Amino acid sequence: MDDIAKHVSSFQLDQEILDARGIAMTVSEVAGLSTARYSEKVQSLRLNAADHAFLKGLRRRIKNRLASQNSRRRSSEQLRQLARELRVVRRCKGSAAAERRALVQRRRAARDTCVALTEYVMKGSAAAERRALVQRRRAARETCVAHWRSPSMS
Repeated sequence: MDDIAKHVSSFQLDQEILDARGIAMTVSEVAGLSTARYSEKVQSLRLNAADHAFLKGLRRRIKNRLASQNSRRRSSEQLRQLARELRVVRRCKGSAAAERRALVQRRRAARDTCVALTEYVMKGSAAAERRALVQRRRAARETCVAHWRSPSMS
């Protein structure tokens, strides 16, 4: 609903009061004229003090009403903007959470691969050490056997 349409009755009432007082101005002129043009118009009307005070109060009320309407409009627009931003942030949060889950899964897979490789290397290393140990023992045994069988001992 249009802001002016909400207050048509109050504008009509204000206009009726202006007409009843014999003030030759419309509500739009009272509220919409610049300060300089409003002052010129009021001076040209040659109003009595009571009508002048009424017109001053009416102008203030109308301007306050319009300022209040504008404030409510800006507040509701700001609220709509914040709601749009919230939807965007929630979408980003969802995609960031999905990306985080994928990265955690990749990290686990990499960690498992690293553990498996470490175990493989350690097993291979242990087997190589056992083979080397067996070869050293065999060589030592052969050396001992050869030494015992050598002719210098007989």
